[in-house]
Amino acid sequence: MALFNIKEKDITAIINEMEENVENVDPISYFKAYHIRSILPTIVHLLERFLGFCPQSWFASVKFVAEEIADKQIKESKEMVLPSQLYDILDRCLFKHEQVNLLHGLEITPLQLGGLIIQAGTRGYRFCNYCFRGIPKEYKEKDLPTFIYLKDDGNLDTYGYTTLSNGQLRDIVKRSKFIIARILEKDNLWHCFYQTKSGIQGKEKGDYGSRPHIHYISDSFGISKEDFIKALKGGRVPSTKVHILLSE
Repeated sequence: MALFNIKEKDITAIINEMEENVENVDPISYFKAYHIRSILPTIVHLLERFLGFCPQSWFASVKFVAEEIADKQIKESKEMVLPSQLYDILDRCLFKHEQVNLLHGLEITPLQLGGLIIQAGTRGYRFCNYCFRGIPKEYKEKDLPTFIYLKDDGNLDTYGYTTLSNGQLRDIVKRSKFIIARILEKDNLWHCFYQTKSGIQGKEKGDYGSRPHIHYISDSFGISKEDFIKALKGGRVPSTKVHILLSE
């Protein structure tokens, strides 16, 4: 995981970013550690903000509180009620057309996607996460600041040194691509829920492509997990007409 604790004037942003390659882990223990990694610096920051300091002797207590909060989050994910289609996907060995029909028009929230991953862990599934990030070829990674955020009004929030102009930074944000794939795997079965920049923005063709969505593909689609991952790391993924809508 990559953790960014950004402090700029009166603003503090704590960004907990998952590794680009997470392979074959227990999703419950992995996400508990992930949550703790987000919660710990947040508690420390709040103590520093209101007390002016955070004594090192308090760290054990802070860590205990962070673990308690993470356990509560995991418990809520385990108990979350999900659309019945998702349980069918996890619990039944289905053909491609059955999966496509089940998921057609399905709408979920980001929290439900997290709940799906945790509940898959209770069913013996392992978790993988892969990410592709591509910036326009005329720019170099070494020239980028640590953080760029393009606001709806066109203004930028950045952190870290860069020689690039604001116009160039806006261009990078607008033209960059990303693919994030979350894979659940058990025995010979695997299910992949992946998102693209254009999909999240609702800028794709096809059923529901004009609304924010993620995609679904599985072993039943006639592609191996290895070939899917290879394609993703090259910045391309097989097409799938299964669009799972994302709601707030």
